[in-house]
Amino acid sequence: MRTICITDSPFFMKKIHLIFIAVLLSLSCYAQKNVLVTNDEGKLMYYHVGNIPQADTLQRLTAAQAFLKKKYPDIKPIIDQPQNGALNTKGKLTLYSKGLIAGQEDGLLEFELMIAFKDAKYRVMATNMAYLPLQRNRYGLFTPVAGVSYPLEELSKKVKESQYENYTKQIITFFSYLDQQLYNYVTNTSTKSAKPSDTKRISTKDW
Repeated sequence: MRTICITDSPFFMKKIHLIFIAVLLSLSCYAQKNVLVTNDEGKLMYYHVGNIPQADTLQRLTAAQAFLKKKYPDIKPIIDQPQNGALNTKGKLTLYSKGLIAGQEDGLLEFELMIAFKDAKYRVMATNMAYLPLQRNRYGLFTPVAGVSYPLEELSKKVKESQYENYTKQIITFFSYLDQQLYNYVTNTSTKSAKPSDTKRISTKDW
């Protein structure tokens, strides 16, 4: 008697492939709403300010910290505790030759990410972005080229135009999706103190 695994079915694999394509397309469409902008110092950054239901700032920051720890563990706080209503972190993003999680690993993007809450608004800002090209080492692993790092603002002069556009799309898609996930996480996390339930008072003297 032969056992047939459902994952061996061409129909199953085709369905999984279509779902994967749909997810990537949805991320791409969402990212198109956002672009990289230039700050006062002439540096490129991802910047988004959005509305959010008002809640205690510290509780929001605590939820944001928990979100990063759970969903993006490679993004680490620069300091242990949020200060001045903001959570300051730093991390790295792998950039690929043909888009996120597709093609060969081309480089790493180092960045600083700030998440802040104020009144009924929140802000996500990725700054100080630098590109580190990758190369294979003798073990076949991709590692940064020693001593080579380009500010994102200068990267267009170092790579082909098509590849620069590819990288920026990946960057926007990554931060846009993180932004969306952050909003969903902190708004779905209960930040209100639990109210004591109404209880019936009884006397233990008579029973």
